[in-house]
Formats: sequence, C-alpha cells, structure tokens
Amino acid sequence: MIPAKTTERREFYSSLAPYYDQIYGFIDYRKQARLFDILFKRFGSSGGKKLLDLCCGTGSHMVYLKELGYVPTGFDISADMLAVARQKLPYTPLIQGDLRDLKLSERFDFISCWFNSILYSRPKEVFMRTVKQVWAALDPGGVFLFDVVDKRIGIGAAEKTYESCESGIEITFRPRWFYRGTGEDLELVIRFTFNGKDGVKEWVDRHLLCALTFAEVEEMMRSIGFETSWFDKNYEAPVARAGDGYRSIVVCKKTE
Repeated sequence: MIPAKTTERREFYSSLAPYYDQIYGFIDYRKQARLFDILFKRFGSSGGKKLLDLCCGTGSHMVYLKELGYVPTGFDISADMLAVARQKLPYTPLIQGDLRDLKLSERFDFISCWFNSILYSRPKEVFMRTVKQVWAALDPGGVFLFDVVDKRIGIGAAEKTYESCESGIEITFRPRWFYRGTGEDLELVIRFTFNGKDGVKEWVDRHLLCALTFAEVEEMMRSIGFETSWFDKNYEAPVARAGDGYRSIVVCKKTE
C-alpha cells in the first residue's frame, strides 16, 4: 500500500481529474441544473442567458445548462479538470484561473459557483474582493447563484463515507468538516482510497476555506448591493431556508 499523503489542492486535482466524475457519480447534475434554471428564471431580469460557471471542474453542470439554452463559459484553477470539460464541451470557452484573484472583463447574466467553492476565497477580505468582482461582471438584473456552508458545520462533525466502483476501480472518499470555534479557517479534510489494477493508493486532501456564518455572508452580499434570497439545499424544488441547517443555496440579484 502506498502511504497516505497530503498534496497541494492544484496538484491533487490534477491527479484526481480522470476519476472526478466517477467519484461524484451519485450527483444528479441534470436535476441540479433544472433547479438553477428555475431560480434564474424566477429572479433574473437581465434579458439574456450568458453563464459563467466558477470552479466548474469537469463541466457537468454546464453540459445540462447548455441543453436548457444557456451560453456557458467555464472557469477553474485546474488545467486537468478543464481538459476533461473540454471533451464534453469542445466549443465552450474555458478559462484557467484562481478564484482568489478573479478578474473578469466580460459581462454575464448568470454566474454560478458550486460545491461551496466560493469559500476558497479566504480570508474575509479576499472573499469580499471576489464577490465584488462577481458583482462587476454581472449585467443589471443578473444573478449570482452559489451554495455555502455555515462554519458551525465543522464543530463536532462526523466523517461521512461514499463509495463507487466503475471500470474495475473502487473508490472510497470520506469527507469531514473541522472548525475550532474561533478564527477564519474552516477545513474540509477528504480521505481518498483508490483500489484498482495498480494496487491501493491513498490520499488525504485538505481544503482551507473561509469560515463564515450565514449572517456574515448575508451582510457582505447586501453591502455590495445584492438582493439575497436563501433556500434549503434541496434540489427537488426551491424551498425557502428554514431551521438551523448549515447548508444553503443563495440567490443574489444585482439590482437594476
């Protein structure tokens, strides 16, 4: 067995790119895209369907949003992830870049960012800088749609286990959130095990994210000028956020 190792995020996802879609095969991207479309139609009023998908990974959301009439552009830090996206979307513009240093010259009707990836913009001042760039890149009436976790998700959180098997490769990944109760760092630790013809390989992937409460996110978005609406992380249908859950979908409209 190869000893477990910790890698930088960019290097790790270069290694992970060929297996990414298998690992997350349980995700119904088509269903999620339909929900995104419902929310955009409900809140957007820019008059177009030009889409920027931040941290787009292998492009699965863009595939289904394109089927729904959107004109997508993808943005991701990993050239290897974008190479997989290119196979799915050969004529779609794809941009390699770092969300923490986001600079956009084009304007869009719809900007999305999924799997809590907006929190890679850390610490708070970098998060604020990123969402200001998003605001500037939206046409009036445009929508910024993202999901986010409250930092309290990392207090006493248990490890979860997901498994998949395809083409003779068994993959197990075990994510767990950590937050120490103070400070600006929320950590997501994912342990991966690959069991295939080359034996067993293990990785430990550590993601440092911006630790924010929902109230802090709300305050920052409104300070920029966004109108916000919060929904439960339920992809069956839009359900207004209620209760004390620590996962949410946020719709931010750029006022006209």
